[in-house]
Amino acid sequence: MIRILLIFILLSCRLLAEFGDTSVSEDFGFQYTLEENGIGSVRYITPDHSVETISDGEKTYKKIVLPSASHVSDPGQPDLPSSSTFIAVNPGKTYSITVNIVSSQVTDDIEILPKNSWENNAEISFTEGE
Repeated sequence: MIRILLIFILLSCRLLAEFGDTSVSEDFGFQYTLEENGIGSVRYITPDHSVETISDGEKTYKKIVLPSASHVSDPGQPDLPSSSTFIAVNPGKTYSITVNIVSSQVTDDIEILPKNSWENNAEISFTEGE
């Protein structure tokens, strides 16, 4: 009887893990869902962001602030935020991916603050293209 109960509990946990709502933290803008038919989706919604204005007296720069974002730029290059996530997949299965860009925005003639340094608490430098 105990063996049957344990098997039932393990099977129930497996089914819940297989078909349950498994979401990546929405704090970072990503949401992953898996439907009963095995089709999953990843949805990314840009979190609320802001644009700060920073001036060195001669030139005015904009800095895009995106919560929980990383930065991929090199010192001297535009300091742009980046959001990414990792999702584990079964290497024995085949997957197809469809990307739908629902909306986008282009801003012309904007000076993005150059990346200063990878050092923590470094002062802001206004040196471009190092």
